[in-house]
Order: sequence, then structure tokens, then C-alpha cells
Amino acid sequence: MTRFLMLIALSLAATALFLPAEANPLAQIKEAARESRDAAEEHSEKVAKEAGHDHDHDHADHHGHAAGAHGQDQGDHHADHVMLVPRAIAVMLPTEGNQVHGRIMFEQTPGGVVVTAMVSGLNPNQKHGFHIHEFGDISDPAGQATGGHYDPGGHDHVLPNGDHAGHAGDLGNLHADAEGNATYTKTFGNVTIAGTKNPVLGRGVIIHAKPDDGGQPTGNAGARIAQGVIGVAR
Repeated sequence: MTRFLMLIALSLAATALFLPAEANPLAQIKEAARESRDAAEEHSEKVAKEAGHDHDHDHADHHGHAAGAHGQDQGDHHADHVMLVPRAIAVMLPTEGNQVHGRIMFEQTPGGVVVTAMVSGLNPNQKHGFHIHEFGDISDPAGQATGGHYDPGGHDHVLPNGDHAGHAGDLGNLHADAEGNATYTKTFGNVTIAGTKNPVLGRGVIIHAKPDDGGQPTGNAGARIAQGVIGVAR
């Protein structure tokens, strides 16, 4: 019986080999399998290409947005840093043997730092040079602990002008009236109060006995008759 069944199976297989493809069950099965495999491979390739395109697009979008956001953050951070201390003040105290006193105020604006001074006790009808100095140290009675002019850029000394390419601490002159009082307002674009560009917070301010004539190296302004420290204003 077993041999009989085997003979039938072999006969059917042999017959299938000689049948045309459209009537051959085995050929139809193989053809269907091949078409299915080809379709699957084509679909896989299409999905892979679309995924790659989307990934590149998303990658570019991510980096574009990230770069824009980073640039915006940097700009915001810089603006916040510059405006962190919008106002500062130096209370001027007389050095030993002098009577000069007053206030010098600093206000950070989009156009620069506005410096406003109100000073008394000066020599009547005379100019007095004044400058921002390196250190906010007023421990010396003669004002020498404030060091030299604040000059992080290594420039020559100048009187303030439109370009103001001199020391960051060059403020020019106070003009005293007949009563020895002086007021002053000028905007400086080469400094900030607490920003990244030549910050003045914590530096010293010195008023001198003579006019600043613009000469080198510090304007020939003479003795230091008042000193103060630039601190955060209330």
C-alpha cells in the first residue's frame, strides 16, 4: 500500500513537470512566491528612501531651528547681560586737602552709556579733567590706589570726540561755573556698565585739579582731587 501511494505521488510530480505554466500548480505557486518577494523588496526600498528623505529633511529642520534658536538665545543673553545693571553711580569724595564732592551717574541705553555728572567744590570758572580709572580702590587718601586710566584696548589718550578711539576711561573735562559747580552729560559707545564691551562697573573715577588738554599719556590733568567707585545704583 505504501509503495502504491509513493508511485502515485511520483507520477503526479512527473506530470506536473510537463504541464504548461498556467495549468501547473507547482509553477503557479513558485511564480506567486516570486512576485510576492519582488513586491516586498520594492516596497521595502520605497519605504527606506522615503524614510531617508524625511530624516534628512527633519535633520535639516532640526539644525536650522536649533541654529536659529541658538543665535536668538545668544542675542537675548547678550542683551540681558548688557542690561543686567541698567544704572550705576560713583559717589565722589574729596581726596586729602580738597573739598570736591558730587555724583557721577551711568545709564545703559541702546545707544551707549550716558554719563551724567553733578559736582561741587571745583575751582571756579575752570576745567577739570576726569576719567574712569583701573581700580575701584579708594583706600589711598591721595587717590593713587585707583591706578591709571582704564584702557583695556591699549589706545592713546584722547579727549572725547565722535569716534572716541582713546582710552575707555577718557571722559574729558568738567566745566566749573563761577560757584565751582559743574554739570555734564555725554554718551559713550565704547563702554558698557556690565556688558562684555569694556565694562566699567567696579572701576574708579578720578577728578583732577587741572584741565585735560589731550596730551600724552594721560592729558596733563594734574593731582587727583576727588575719587569714587562705580557701583550698582539703587
